[in-house]
Order: sequence, then C-alpha cells, then structure tokens
Amino acid sequence: MQFYLHFELNDENHAHQLYDEMIETLIGLKDKKTTRVLLSCSSGLTTSMFADNLNSVVEMLGEDYHFDAVVYSNIYEQVENYDLVLIAPQIGYMLKRLQESLPDKLVLQIPTATFASYDAIGAIKFIQSEIENYNKEKKEEQVKKCHCCINVSSLLFYQLIEHKHVFIIAFMINQKLLINKRLLKQVLI
Repeated sequence: MQFYLHFELNDENHAHQLYDEMIETLIGLKDKKTTRVLLSCSSGLTTSMFADNLNSVVEMLGEDYHFDAVVYSNIYEQVENYDLVLIAPQIGYMLKRLQESLPDKLVLQIPTATFASYDAIGAIKFIQSEIENYNKEKKEEQVKKCHCCINVSSLLFYQLIEHKHVFIIAFMINQKLLINKRLLKQVLI
C-alpha cells in the first residue's frame, strides 16, 4: 500500500491538503514500475530461499522489487518476464555466456559474501548500484549513437521523381529520419 487516506472532515483546508497529497502520490505511482529480478543457481533451492528473504526485506523497506528463483536450466524460459538476472556464485562460470545470450538484460553474479550470508540489504544495494551503472552506460551509448548519427548521417539522398532530380537533406536523430520539407517542397514545385 502506497497511500492511505483517512480523516475526519472538520477542516476543509486540511481535507484539500490530504486529497492533494493523495493525488500527487497516485500520479507518482503511475510511472513507477516494480523491478522484477530472477535469481538462479544449479538447483534453484538456495536462490529460492534467498529470493524469499529478499522479498520480505523489500516489503519492509517499501522498495519496488520482486524476486523469484529458478533452476539454471529454466532461465531462458522465464527471463522474458524479468528486468534483471542474478546468478549464484556456484554458477558464476556461466555469467559471460548468459550476458552474451541475453544482451538486452542486465545479468549479474551475486557477490559471494552477500550470497553466503544471505545479506538482503547488501544484495539490494548491489542491485541498485548495478542498475544505476547499467542505465548510465545505456544513456551514454545512446548519446554516442545520436552524436554519430548527426555528424555522419547528415545524409544527402538522390531520388528520381517524375524525371526530376531531387536532393533531400535529411538528418538521423534518435533513430528518426527528419527530412527538410521546405527544400523538398521547393524542388517539387
């Protein structure tokens, strides 16, 4: 539960203030998404216990995470429904293979000391830090692509329209082709 509204209507201004706070909370929740994390180990047993522990702690902390666990051989069947994959240290040797085969997912190995002690707070801090780094890298990657597109993809197209030579200057920004419409209209007239 993210917000609970209960009051006696003794003061209209107080009632409006509480109502406004509720609306702000609901608006904030509209875009809020629970981060779904899939844990995995060789049998799914130790990660299932750790997932239960993590779910209890995030519930107490009010964090928006949900943890599930599967045996390693079922990761590929389940991964589509998750934002992040955490593997136990005992199958850490499979990390690189998983990262290569799941390029659109953040795949990490749970730090050994964190997993061995079932340190839920440590795991949550680790996850938050890694998600922040991952998102930062993705953003930098997009900026590089966009910068590259603007510099390299200032494209000059040559087309033949009704036997007229038409030059259209276009730019690639955020993977969208923008055409200089004014130039196009002048040429087509």
